[in-house]
Amino acid sequence: MPSTPLLPTLIERQTKRTSSTATLSVYNPSTFSTTDSSSPIAHLPLHTSEDIHSAMEKSYNAWKQWQHSTVYHRAELLNEIVRVMIDMQSQLADIIHLENGKPLCEAKAEVQYSIGFFKWYAALVQTLSGRITPSPQSSMHIETHFRSLGVCAAITPWNFPLAMLAKKSAAAIAAGCTLIAKPSELTPISGLALEHCILQAGAPEGLFTIIVSDTPNSVGELFCSTAFIRKLSFTGSTAVGKLLMSQSAENVQKVSMELGGNAPFVVLQSANLDTVTEGLIRSKFRNSGQACISANRIIVESSIADEFLHTILPVVQSLTPIRHATNPDDADIGPLISPDAVQKVQRLISDALSKGARILFGESELDTTQCWIDPIILSNITPNMDLWWEEIFGPVIACCVATDALHAVELANQSHHGLGAYIFTSDVDQIHQLPGQINSGMVGVNTGAISMPQTPFGGINQSGFGREGAVEGLMEYLSTQTIFRSYTAQRHHT
Repeated sequence: MPSTPLLPTLIERQTKRTSSTATLSVYNPSTFSTTDSSSPIAHLPLHTSEDIHSAMEKSYNAWKQWQHSTVYHRAELLNEIVRVMIDMQSQLADIIHLENGKPLCEAKAEVQYSIGFFKWYAALVQTLSGRITPSPQSSMHIETHFRSLGVCAAITPWNFPLAMLAKKSAAAIAAGCTLIAKPSELTPISGLALEHCILQAGAPEGLFTIIVSDTPNSVGELFCSTAFIRKLSFTGSTAVGKLLMSQSAENVQKVSMELGGNAPFVVLQSANLDTVTEGLIRSKFRNSGQACISANRIIVESSIADEFLHTILPVVQSLTPIRHATNPDDADIGPLISPDAVQKVQRLISDALSKGARILFGESELDTTQCWIDPIILSNITPNMDLWWEEIFGPVIACCVATDALHAVELANQSHHGLGAYIFTSDVDQIHQLPGQINSGMVGVNTGAISMPQTPFGGINQSGFGREGAVEGLMEYLSTQTIFRSYTAQRHHT
């Protein structure tokens, strides 16, 4: 198991800036079990309420200066953060691997993905400019400017512990904001590591601050009740998102919500099954299926259903979990984040089997005392099953059959969510026409990759609103100010 010399540095810094004697134990999901006394990776001192108030005040004081920085100065800092992260990329990947459990190759990919957001916003912010609007009067000038929103807050989940913070912090810093963030209590070390990188790059104290807490609801309520926090960016469950939206109403805060997903993966008759398999493996098994844009419902046109299953079965059988890998670097699948996550998958599988689903590969009874699930393939999935409507968040391929393309689209849209979706077809007309018929913020056509720093990421309906990445992600942290300048109001003296 890898270790990193950065970890003691992060623990020491966290100890110095908190007044609490209470600690948060962070575990490696690969070795955690409810029946064994697992050794934690680290014991992190927790922020007290007073510590959090102090951190927010520092963030506010830092913003009063940072809002006046030029876009070129912000770009210089973002590029320096890139340099520091590149120098520390191996240690960052080790930390993700340890506290999240995902294979090291995936952890390394997450680091590169995270670096990409700082690169993107370093370039993009230098193009940020207002505009001159034509005036009906020759003596009046009308200007539109984009101003920093102010102090912003973020709450992030455990599934991509570095990337979730990177995409939010890069945009906030570029926009002239400061950001105070509360990462998941399951994976807080990646957040502390990113904070370390940003400080090492020369950022002023308070520009980006990590809060370590095991009471996310109280921290969220505190963020929402603090008047000078002008934006809250949340990635997590729809239920928690609704609660935060109601709390943020008191201060009329700007909010962006990246909530749950339920991605349909549509395979039509003309699809190239090699392309389908590559896209499915990438979408379904990255982070062991624990991704909001992971393929959740596999909808296959009936004429190729048998061939589809025959094609994917040996590929799924060949996937190697970390615990079975001779060389951990060659592993394809890591554990789930916790035994609770395994219990959820068990509940969804049991419900589906009781309502007519069939297991084509894998086990129906899971060990819910630990975090491991090997790949599973289910068939005969229908909308009366819980897993049709809920995110599986595990390495489970759940298949159903559609009579034709129209029926497949109809099934795909049977969801309260609308984050990611996938369509595979070789029919040119379908390639052009079908994506617009899918109720989703993002649609991948013949690809399982639909998230990049230069593209807007976000959903519709119960999947939330707001976007991260691209120009839209920067605008989330800016307000628009219009200035009317009249040069005719001169006093006349008698």
